[in-house]
Amino acid sequence: MRNKLISTRITLIFMAVMAVVFLSVVFLLIRSSYGTVEKTIGIQGTATAEHVAERLNGDTYGRFIEKPEENEWYWEVKDQLIETLESTGVLYMYTLQADEKSVQIMMDGYPKDSEDGATIGQETTGTTYDDVKPVLEGKTTSTKIINDPQYGRYLSAFAPIKDSSGEIVGILGVDIAADSVVSIQSELLKSSIPIFGIIFLLLIIVVCTILYFYVKRTLAPLSTVSQALKEFADGRWSVANQKIATIRTNKKDEISSLVRSFSASIEQLSAILSRISSQASHLQVSSNKLFNTVEETQEANHAINQSMDEVASGSSRSVQNNEEAVRAMEEMSLGVQKIADSATTMAETSSGVTEFVQNCHKESLQVVNQIQDVKALVLQTGDKVEDLTAKYQQIQDITNVMTGIAEQTNLLALNAAIEAARAGEYGKGFAVVADEVRHLAEQSKQSAEEIRVLIESFSEVTSGVRTDMASTSTKVTNGAHAVQQIGEMLQEIYQSVSSVNDEVQETSAVTEEMSAGSEEILASLEQVTDYANKSRNKTIEVAASTEQQIKAMESLAKMSTELQEISKSLTEIIERFE
Repeated sequence: MRNKLISTRITLIFMAVMAVVFLSVVFLLIRSSYGTVEKTIGIQGTATAEHVAERLNGDTYGRFIEKPEENEWYWEVKDQLIETLESTGVLYMYTLQADEKSVQIMMDGYPKDSEDGATIGQETTGTTYDDVKPVLEGKTTSTKIINDPQYGRYLSAFAPIKDSSGEIVGILGVDIAADSVVSIQSELLKSSIPIFGIIFLLLIIVVCTILYFYVKRTLAPLSTVSQALKEFADGRWSVANQKIATIRTNKKDEISSLVRSFSASIEQLSAILSRISSQASHLQVSSNKLFNTVEETQEANHAINQSMDEVASGSSRSVQNNEEAVRAMEEMSLGVQKIADSATTMAETSSGVTEFVQNCHKESLQVVNQIQDVKALVLQTGDKVEDLTAKYQQIQDITNVMTGIAEQTNLLALNAAIEAARAGEYGKGFAVVADEVRHLAEQSKQSAEEIRVLIESFSEVTSGVRTDMASTSTKVTNGAHAVQQIGEMLQEIYQSVSSVNDEVQETSAVTEEMSAGSEEILASLEQVTDYANKSRNKTIEVAASTEQQIKAMESLAKMSTELQEISKSLTEIIERFE
């Protein structure tokens, strides 16, 4: 509809211009016809004046001028003027003598008894020296039509009067009535203007018809572009591209250039949207993997926490057992002191101590195995955290790609807005589309920035967890080594107690040595108790670190959920464009 309105407006404007041209031509024709009639009458008057001047007796008129009075020469020439005036039918005929000071009538063609006749030397009222100056140079001339209140409309023509030698002796003036000029002009206009008007009207109709169809055909692609813009604004950019493809752009005009630019813009936007869609899908998959990994890490952390609780409980029991062993060794020391009095009692006590130490050794082995399990879990957690860090880096690379795409989209939208501004009124719709695309690009860039901030936060949390896990792994390794040393010491104690039990029947000297050995065993048990206390404290620290890791994983899970929502929102925005 727009191209029809434009073609109609252009045609109407052209018709208005042609109408103005027609009126101007008519006005010029009227002026030209008036000038033509006036010029024709002037030519006729000068020809009449020249013919009459040639017929006059110049020599006789010259002698009259030498003595200007009513003499025979005067009447001879005057009779010729009277006769010529009656035969030619002009309005007035007369002779003049002129200089720069005055122009005088010497005689005219009126009869002697005429009241309108001029006297010799009478000053003229309508003729000036400039009017007759060319005649004094031997030329003929005429004035413009004069509108006199007394004599009406007339035109004066002048010719030189020459004697036989060719000398100019006077000026012959002829006044021709010009009342018929208006009627002649009207008749001329009546006969010429209708014909001219019909020809001009037919010319306008033909030219306007050709112009209308040419403009309509030239602007026809604008209708298709308008429809394509509407489809693109509704998100159906593939349909818009198909409509643009139907337009022929082999011409080298502004409309073809606009169509080519618009088609190239749609193709570029299509490629950008395809890339954004691919990256959004990849982001969706990565966010889902991140969410699953976070859930697995949370489950592993809960398992580690439970294991740490069990290890702490076992360490507490080990401490209690070690304290009991210390008390037993103290009692054994007392028994060694009393061995001289009661060897049997010491033997029974030694057997009990042997059994007790054996049990402690077994429990220490269990503690070592549990700590080894905790160490393995901690190492697995560290590996998962490393994997999670690598995935965070992949997500950050994806957000960088999205940011680059959004910046490129914003640049293309700016170029499209510039081209739309150059197109003027025709580019308003495309400017709206370009602004919407730029708004979407800004949203995509903002979303990518939010994702990047979240990923940096995740990376910091993961780095802290990785550091804590490394510290925990070291502490667990040290604890395992300490408990293993406790087991080895308990094994040595067990062997020592067995030896004591075997040699309890020996002499008093051996009993004294066993008393000294029992003191060493007591010191070792105290050291074992100290190691057990340290192991319990380390286990409690590991449990606390695991609690912190669980909280960090909960925060990471929340961020992963937000990342999924952002990815879903980006996918929905892209799905608006078919």
